[in-house]
Amino acid sequence: MKPRHKRICFFTGTRADYGLLRPIIERMKAFPEAKISLLITGSHLSVEHGSTSSEIDLNGIEKVEQVKIIKMPTKTRPRSEELLVAHAMSKGMIGFVRSLHRLKPDMLVILGDRYEALVAAMAASVTKTPIAHIHGGELSLGAIDDVFRHSISKMSHIHFTSTDSYRKRVIQMGEHPERVFNVGAPGVENAVTMKLLSRSEVLQRLSRPQNTQFVMATFHPPTLEKTEPEEQLRNLIAALQEKRDLVTIFTGANADAGGTKFNLMLETLARENPDRFTYRPSLGSLLYLSALKHCSFVIGNSSSGIIEAPSFHIPVIDIGSRQSGRIRAASVIHCLAEKSAIENAISKACSKEAKLLALNTQNPYQRDNTSSTIAHEIVNCNQLKILDKGFYDISVQ
Repeated sequence: MKPRHKRICFFTGTRADYGLLRPIIERMKAFPEAKISLLITGSHLSVEHGSTSSEIDLNGIEKVEQVKIIKMPTKTRPRSEELLVAHAMSKGMIGFVRSLHRLKPDMLVILGDRYEALVAAMAASVTKTPIAHIHGGELSLGAIDDVFRHSISKMSHIHFTSTDSYRKRVIQMGEHPERVFNVGAPGVENAVTMKLLSRSEVLQRLSRPQNTQFVMATFHPPTLEKTEPEEQLRNLIAALQEKRDLVTIFTGANADAGGTKFNLMLETLARENPDRFTYRPSLGSLLYLSALKHCSFVIGNSSSGIIEAPSFHIPVIDIGSRQSGRIRAASVIHCLAEKSAIENAISKACSKEAKLLALNTQNPYQRDNTSSTIAHEIVNCNQLKILDKGFYDISVQ
């Protein structure tokens, strides 16, 4: 027999994953038997990363737990970025287990592949809490998150993938087909359904003149490449500086190892070159998606360039190997993280041919009713039976 009330907890550690989870949470509120809670952590609670917990809508949320895990280095106690991540993971493990004991959810919803999400999945496993995982089966071969994602999938009990190819990959990992749903990407649904700001409103909020032509840039530390991350960011900046007719809007790097250095570099760049560069730790979902809609092109190595941006029919430049392995639209231009290669990619993105191709590109991550399907399947699955999932064998030749 199913529980009378479904206590559904959503885990969020960054501005990015909350923006994708929010419409699912809204759809979940339509089910009277669903009691919704939040477990908030990571960069949401870090001043250096924009303190984005203030952007979280607590309307209709029954319980909230906050676990602060990020500790920034100081002059008296400098630490390597890797040690800081390890400290956050260890602190999160204890904090998440305590929070799950208090929340007692019937299901923990985790999106993505970050280290905070991995620790949340481990905590859920310890507390025998079923896990619903969103965006499993994908590849990002240039980031350590790739192995985190697959680890989360193996600890999860119900899966929501963004393409049919990714669904098959999750099944290949031993997950039962009836528990794996191809629903499309929640971020794409946001992009095509949210009422976005006009171009004039975007420029006003960015404190830019109304005739400004701008590009959107997000560059996260590539965690598995041999080239120094800072050198790659410098190459990107140098290439953008050559494009003097465009202003670049940089959003902050994530809390991976190296992210703090990146953000300090970008903050300095914007302060010293205010006419050419803007840096914001976070724009929030509405302003970010609206800016994507009205920019000339997107550049960097963020998954949003691969997943959401093609639905706005604009060219995208993907730099380096961080997103290697992901299915991508025809409008995505890949290049090496070298100045000359980035310059060539920018020239291509500005061409009439690239703009026409983007205009007619179909986004492989776009499907109808993504959030509604996820909410429906989570609420209607039997959490008492779902913990016993076994291993689904496939024939190997």
